Amino acid sequence: ARAEQVYNAVTGFGTDEEGLFDAISNLNKDEIELLTAEYQKKYQTDLTSRIRGELSGIDLEIANTYLSGEVNEQGNNTKAIALRLARAMESWGTRAES
Repeated sequence: ARAEQVYNAVTGFGTDEEGLFDAISNLNKDEIELLTAEYQKKYQTDLTSRIRGELSGIDLEIANTYLSGEVNEQGNNTKAIALRLARAMESWGTRAES
């Protein structure tokens, strides 16, 4: 199911970054290994290479952070969450008023 979510997010016109992040978020190392193997078997493509070919900048950093499989006791990857917040604030054009 997650392998198909990833495939759908990176296939076609443009990349659905949020769809991709939702598919790979908050997985532990074992779950990332299973997802990677399932993706390889189903689509004959390396998951990490495919993501690297689709993303750059902060989006790639977010994806790589999720793919590390480092989650806390609650199952959250707090570094990736922080990066997504920074990305969102960047796109909102936030700035301090003088």
